[in-house]
Amino acid sequence: MQVAPGSYPATNPAGNAIEINPSNGSLSGYVTFVCQPGAAADSVDQASNAFNLAIRANWVAFKGSCFHFRVLHVNYPGDSGLGADHVLIDGVHMDSFQLSGAHDTTIENSQIGPAVFCDKNTEGVPATRCSNWANFPADWQPVARWWAATASGGSTGEQLEPYVHDRGNGSDTNACTTNVTLAGDTFKEMQSTNVNVSHTGGLLIDGGACNKVGWNHNLVLESSKFVENMSYPVEMDAGMDGSTFQNNWFGQGMNAMGDGTTITPANVTAGNGVGPNSGCRGGAHPLANVLFRFNSSDGYATFNGNGDPATLTSCWSNVRMIGNVFVDSTLGGNPCGGWTSAYTGISMDFNSVVNRSCGSHPTAIAALPFASTAVGSLSFDLTTAVATVPQSAGSDYALSTDYHGAARSAATNEGAVGP
Repeated sequence: MQVAPGSYPATNPAGNAIEINPSNGSLSGYVTFVCQPGAAADSVDQASNAFNLAIRANWVAFKGSCFHFRVLHVNYPGDSGLGADHVLIDGVHMDSFQLSGAHDTTIENSQIGPAVFCDKNTEGVPATRCSNWANFPADWQPVARWWAATASGGSTGEQLEPYVHDRGNGSDTNACTTNVTLAGDTFKEMQSTNVNVSHTGGLLIDGGACNKVGWNHNLVLESSKFVENMSYPVEMDAGMDGSTFQNNWFGQGMNAMGDGTTITPANVTAGNGVGPNSGCRGGAHPLANVLFRFNSSDGYATFNGNGDPATLTSCWSNVRMIGNVFVDSTLGGNPCGGWTSAYTGISMDFNSVVNRSCGSHPTAIAALPFASTAVGSLSFDLTTAVATVPQSAGSDYALSTDYHGAARSAATNEGAVGP
């Protein structure tokens, strides 16, 4: 189905939403929305009364750079039952998304962001409102201007942090996230003008509800790039059991654009050193069966972000960190991202860490080997040789391609870039 350029109004004005609801349960192939020939990038947009695009039906696909979604939802958090499955989003642009207990859903080759939480017309102070968009750093002016034209004049309270999570409390496994893949995507420039009210980051993952019932989520995040996002590239707030993270570029988090009273443009390019992270929070968020392999970051990487002690043995089970390149951090008094060999539920093998030997077959590197960690030109392509990983060591060590899709060799580079 070809879609013409335009700004499309809400089908559910009360929910500020365009909704695609269930109508044909017998489908076995995609109903695919594509760009009308010749349609320019970002030319299919949502009207100011329709900032939510909700897919609650099966076998729905959107393909093409003409599409600019504001907030994509696959299911709403309060939906019951199985919800949508077989959803494919390919090559679009969106401000953000929320996948709520999604099934068989893929977002690939897409750009998520820039986005900014900015106060509504009746909130905060004039400096932090979306209506002040002309005084925001340039990359955020177009998106803030769009949100300023909505009825409330702002984006506070909307889902402007990309979010993958379960629905419910785990009692109905139909509401558990299943077979979600994020591949070849760019997550960039998630920000907030009022960090004390609207916290954000590159991607938030929460599978705590269904982890409690031993659910295997099969979430895959691969070959994706995280650039200049506030706070962190990825935070696994409870994480998702049965997840794989591979071949990603995780740019460190940035400071907040605003503190609720003033805008500080320099903050959006001031790195905080935080990379992909997860924490058990004193036993509240255990994590199992996670494979974190062949990723690159100019921040730290950790599954013990809260610095919990190794005596909390229920926190981690079968979490594997293999073939990554990242920066060291000390958490809970322990280097290597708060890890020692006493943490038996987390294994580290063949990792290169700046100025630190971590786990088995470690390499302590004097500096990151990347082409550029500079703001505006992030590239984790290699300019310095890195240690290699024998793919023959087992299935966790075997990965056929790298971040760019190039073939990896039998003894493949640590980090996201092969051979």
